[in-house]
Amino acid sequence: MCGVCTTTSCNILSELKKPKISNFYIDVVENQLIVVIDDDCTMQDNKIRKAIQEKLNEAGIECHETYPTRTYWIKGSVSLLLGITFLTLMFLSSGMSFILIASLLALGSLIVFLIGLKDYINAIKKLIKTKNFSMDFLFMISTLVAVGASIASLFVPGLCLMLDAAFFIFAFRYFGSLIEIKSKNKIFDEYCSLKKIPTEVIKENSTQKCNIKDIKPGDIILISPGETIPLDGRCLDENTYVYKTIHTGRSSPQKVLEGEELLSGMEVASTSSVIKMQVTNDSQHSYLARVRQNLENTRWNKQLPLSPANKILNYAIPSLLIVTIISGVIVAIFFPPVFAIYCVIALLVSVCPCVLGFISPLISKIGLAQAQSQNIYFKSGQDLQNAAEIDTVVFDLNGTLTQGEPHVCELELNDDSFSEDLLWQYFSILEEKSAHPSGQAILEYSKNKNRENKDFTVSELEYLPKGVKARINGELFLIGNSDFIRDHHIPFENLKTAQSKQKIFFSSSTKIIATIVLEDPLRRDAKWTIRKLKAHKKEIYLCTGADLLTAENYASQLGIEKDHIRASCLPHLCENSKTNYIEELKKKGKVAMIGDAKNDANAIAESHFGIAICSKSVDADTQKEAGAIIKSDSLKSLFSTFLIAEESVKKMKRDLILSLLYNLTTVVTIGGILLGLGFMLNPAIGVALMVLQVGLVFLSSFHFKKQLQKKLNEIEKPETEKLPQKASPSYSETLRLLPETRECSVGQEPQPREKQTVIKATYPNQERTVSDSQNREAASLRA
Repeated sequence: MCGVCTTTSCNILSELKKPKISNFYIDVVENQLIVVIDDDCTMQDNKIRKAIQEKLNEAGIECHETYPTRTYWIKGSVSLLLGITFLTLMFLSSGMSFILIASLLALGSLIVFLIGLKDYINAIKKLIKTKNFSMDFLFMISTLVAVGASIASLFVPGLCLMLDAAFFIFAFRYFGSLIEIKSKNKIFDEYCSLKKIPTEVIKENSTQKCNIKDIKPGDIILISPGETIPLDGRCLDENTYVYKTIHTGRSSPQKVLEGEELLSGMEVASTSSVIKMQVTNDSQHSYLARVRQNLENTRWNKQLPLSPANKILNYAIPSLLIVTIISGVIVAIFFPPVFAIYCVIALLVSVCPCVLGFISPLISKIGLAQAQSQNIYFKSGQDLQNAAEIDTVVFDLNGTLTQGEPHVCELELNDDSFSEDLLWQYFSILEEKSAHPSGQAILEYSKNKNRENKDFTVSELEYLPKGVKARINGELFLIGNSDFIRDHHIPFENLKTAQSKQKIFFSSSTKIIATIVLEDPLRRDAKWTIRKLKAHKKEIYLCTGADLLTAENYASQLGIEKDHIRASCLPHLCENSKTNYIEELKKKGKVAMIGDAKNDANAIAESHFGIAICSKSVDADTQKEAGAIIKSDSLKSLFSTFLIAEESVKKMKRDLILSLLYNLTTVVTIGGILLGLGFMLNPAIGVALMVLQVGLVFLSSFHFKKQLQKKLNEIEKPETEKLPQKASPSYSETLRLLPETRECSVGQEPQPREKQTVIKATYPNQERTVSDSQNREAASLRA
């Protein structure tokens, strides 16, 4: 589909959009039109389909359910045989009578019109509807010139039959279309962005397979080793192993316990036994079905780019016609008329300017498919191009660079009047409805202490951006990060903790009572990713709602400079918001924002290009605003995102330049050099040159796909970050090495530290999940 056809289709569908169509998508590479109908539309689907086809047909654009490959084969083969036949007759025509030649010419001309009639009608319709020339128009002119010259040869001496040229033009065009279809299949069929699931399964206590569409929630099915899990469900067996690659991105089999959730698309390990699973979702609502629907929905946001080259296509074909006419006139002056006619036809059919508008969508689609194989889902080809321009990368901290699963490490008491039991009860009260991962970790640990519940009077409970405060039995208590404590003017003791650990403070209205030490480890490949991005000439920044001390601790591990840190950022539009920070950085270059939670959505929307990382706190709004979603627990895909984008854009620019040079060289060669040397190029060879150009574009694209895959495979594997060993000094031992003074503000004298009691906490080994509905902005900036 050339730029003229695409523009025409968009205009027609835009006219139909208001009363009937909710949205539409045109895939330039696959020549596909996908239409979404309004829910309140009362017309039947087949009538709407017919109405759309009629509107497009009026503009000369044919619509088919599938590629008409059979028609292409028949027309191409017939045209090739007739071309060879008339080429042979041309050499034998000297011994034929005038009546026989005229009869053969009439029959051949009729066949030419029959083969090309539909193309001629469509070319005229497009010209009338769009006032622009299309490739169909060039083919119509070239074949009709060949027919007209052949008829004129009966009466004008020096001319000869040229019907063979018309047939060869059709033959090469239809075979060229077949080559194009096969090339697309060769390039894209190897990609499998989503697992192919079996259509039949075996139910428990049955030996016969049944269609998965007949399986309902509650049914029990059996999945054999090596098979893909077709539906969502819960495992009913113990100690089995499955590949969760489609969900987590991990390529190694993971242990699954009884009662654990299994998702469609996961694969049972070949070394495992037969899995018995209770179905929880039918085929229409399974994980794989939702992913497919998600990918389809992202298509409506933006179209695949048609490339800036399409802007010149409206001028390219008229310019070619002018050059062709001038060349024909000049050749007719110095050479016999037959030379001029052959020159005109050859120029018309050999140059294919519409390839310029096809290159960008083709390379974009290869890049998108390659990205999906790496669990990276760009929303459009335009987002792919936006990613290639990025020179500044801004990271969120919690859940993006860290694992997003903080847990309690230690409890440090500063006031002996409070017992440990009482503190955990207070923590439970304050964090009961907290949506922040830190608050959830404290709440869960408190509940697992199994302390006896006492009656407390709670009032004035407030969930604020950096913490929580409430009156318990009439006395004011606060729990939050260091900034929260400072904001309430409470004497603050900032004890330095080991890196990668966070501190949450519990205080009264006058002093800090206890400190809860949390740990949220970095993702295992976070350091590797930052190092690779820096080597790739990206400026790295950290923008987080965590306090400055926590942000600096993580930044020092990751190798991020202190002046590239923005801590205590609010999600709202204010002076110290993430959105304002992105706006500041945009003045210096092209900015990408990478985050996961709801408080990152506005910053991602403000950036030139946003990436949503999957984590425990991933948010639907954040994914909606992002230009790409990484559905993997590995940050290696993040580096691959920019590599794929940059390589794709380089390839686009390189192919556009080469295609333009090819067209210019063809015009100069056919219209000048060959004729100057006394050679006459047969129009069939001109068509072959056009087909060769298309073939070279696909061959180059296929080579690019292989090269891109090779580069991705050559990326060094990130080293797994090692967790602290048991022999490492404990937190209490670390404290004994610190000076016995408080850190104080300017103008204050250092004060001796109060007596402290350190209580070691054992975190229960239980998995915790936080639902999306719990993500509340009020608690999003806790440390």
